[in-house]
Amino acid sequence: KLHKAVYFDEEHKKPIPKFPKRIGVITSPEGAAIQDIIATKKKLFPIVELVVLPVNVQGEHSVPSIVRAIEQANRHDFDTIILARGGGSIEDLASFNDERVAMAIFHSQIPIITGIGHETDTTISDLVADLRAPTPTGAVQYAVPSLEELLRQINAYENELIRLSRLQLMKKNEKLERLKQSRAFTYPLQLIREKEQQIDFLSDQLSNYIHRHFYKK
Repeated sequence: KLHKAVYFDEEHKKPIPKFPKRIGVITSPEGAAIQDIIATKKKLFPIVELVVLPVNVQGEHSVPSIVRAIEQANRHDFDTIILARGGGSIEDLASFNDERVAMAIFHSQIPIITGIGHETDTTISDLVADLRAPTPTGAVQYAVPSLEELLRQINAYENELIRLSRLQLMKKNEKLERLKQSRAFTYPLQLIREKEQQIDFLSDQLSNYIHRHFYKK
């Protein structure tokens, strides 16, 4: 039913922001998943703000709880939403196979990354989400950049900029040296005298031309 309603189509997937400022995390506040998420966030990109929206991840109240949390998250200025829970049996993950949760994910205006269960677990929520991560930890890795990697890239760009700047300076210096060795700089007075002679010659030519054409009669 959801497949026919194009809930799984790639064209409806929203892009994940590269540099989020605030991430809403929908998960149980007591499970191991939230601890993994917080620890991974601190390691990778500590400057991002995580806001936990606590929900029941299993049981009869879990589906309404998750749907409300998604709707609540959409009323706040989150850049990304992570929907996560730790591993469990297929029965434990039943809430994430519920059509109501799938519809809430699909209609979210904020991109949602799912990190549900283990890598081998795939739920309907994963198929509808904008991006599926294999685990809660993986969801954070997809949601934020690595600050350490960014610093390495910045250092690499800086080194390349320095190298290119030095190369340009060397080229300009070589050009300057060639100019310094040129005749204009080596024998300036001689060049001036030659130009004076050339001016005298052209002046004579001009004078002769005027004389022939205007005064010959």
